[in-house]
Amino acid sequence: MLLDRLHRRISFYQILKRAGDLADQITELEKQVLEVAPLFPEPLQKKLEPLLVQIPEDPERVKVPLGSRLMNVLGVLVQAEKFNRSATLVGETRSLGGDQKVQVRTLYWGLGQAIYVDSKGEMAGVARPSQDGWQFEDDPQLANRASELLDIYEGNVDTISFVPIPVEIR
Repeated sequence: MLLDRLHRRISFYQILKRAGDLADQITELEKQVLEVAPLFPEPLQKKLEPLLVQIPEDPERVKVPLGSRLMNVLGVLVQAEKFNRSATLVGETRSLGGDQKVQVRTLYWGLGQAIYVDSKGEMAGVARPSQDGWQFEDDPQLANRASELLDIYEGNVDTISFVPIPVEIR
C-alpha cells in the first residue's frame, strides 16, 4: 500500500516535470515563430494574423492552455509550409518608379521569390526575401515577360510557352 502511494506520487511528479518540459519547448517554438513571421510575404502574414495574435509575447503572464498554444504554433507552421509549396497570385498596391502607387499582380513562388507586373504591362519586377522582409526591385525590362507569365498562370492565353524569368537561389 505504501509502495503504491509512493509509486503514484513519483508518477505524478514525473508528469508534472514532463508538462514543464513541454511548456518550455512550446515557449521556444512560439518565440521562433514570432521571430520569423515578419519575414513572411505580406499575403501570408495577413492569413496568419488570427493565429499570430494568439501567441503570447510573455507566456509566463498569460494562462493559455498548452494545447491551445501548441495548436497556434502548428497552425502557423502548416500555413507557412502550404504557402511555400505552391504558387500564390495576389493583387497588391505597390510604389513603382518613385512615389507612384499602382495596382499590380504578384505571383509568389513559395517563400523563395515573386514576380509582379502592373495592369498596363509596363512596370514589373521581382521580390525576394531578406533579413528585413521582402525586397521589391523594379525591372521595367521584365514587364513583357512578367505579363506573359501571369497571363499564362491565370489561363488568359490560348497557347502556353516557356517564359524565361530571372531566378536567384540563396
